[in-house]
Amino acid sequence: MLLREFSPEQARHAERDREAGYLCLWCGTPLPEEASFNRTTCTRAHNRALSRWRTGTDFTIRIGTCESCGSTIDRSGQRGRLPRHCDDCTLPAPTTRPGRWKYKPGDRFGSLVLLERLPSSRGGAEGRFRCDCGNLRTMRINNVASSSVQTCTSPARHPDPRLVEVPAYGTVHHRLVAARGRASEHECAVSSCTRFASDWAYRHGLLDPLVQSNGAKDDGKPYSDDPDLYMPLCRPHHQKWDRAWLRQTGSPMGISLAHVTAHEATS
Repeated sequence: MLLREFSPEQARHAERDREAGYLCLWCGTPLPEEASFNRTTCTRAHNRALSRWRTGTDFTIRIGTCESCGSTIDRSGQRGRLPRHCDDCTLPAPTTRPGRWKYKPGDRFGSLVLLERLPSSRGGAEGRFRCDCGNLRTMRINNVASSSVQTCTSPARHPDPRLVEVPAYGTVHHRLVAARGRASEHECAVSSCTRFASDWAYRHGLLDPLVQSNGAKDDGKPYSDDPDLYMPLCRPHHQKWDRAWLRQTGSPMGISLAHVTAHEATS
């Protein structure tokens, strides 16, 4: 019996007996074995109920029946509504709410169709998408919905439009460094110079050189995709080489005989 169900005289005797028998002062059940020596109630709810009963601020007895299993629900001394189901029958809150999803399976984003949603990760919700090309891929839903990703990005089925047959000026120089190393690792090609090179200089010996023309900072500069048509030069000789070539031809498309002769003399 709860302590509040006794008369005042019986409640005092029951409280002493329960304290001596190491029982909960409120409901009379044995206290857990791992409980501390000064513990007087089995749960925090009973501790609050006992405190309110002693101070005269106790709530009315609130006992109900579970609608699922019919067991007794005791919420005496606790605030709030009496629950309809006991703790054993209460289902956990759903972790996902399909009705509140902004993007649902079947939604189309350009050439991608969301097939199923996957468990959310720290970076955001992920989904399984099917591309119009038939490829399946797992991607973040927000990236697809914001058009950051528009295809399955398969190189075989969706080639990068930025890749062109003719390499750009900067691309050629990156390939040159990968093939022959940095220019600073070589001595200047001018035999009378004792400095190390600082640049790879184009020899200007082709009839039809490549010319950068995509609006970049290197527009108008002739170059070649053949790494053998470059030589290491220090910065002063590189500038003299290009100025002499420009004086001889006056056009980046012409042939510099002075360059060819100078190269033959220094090789």
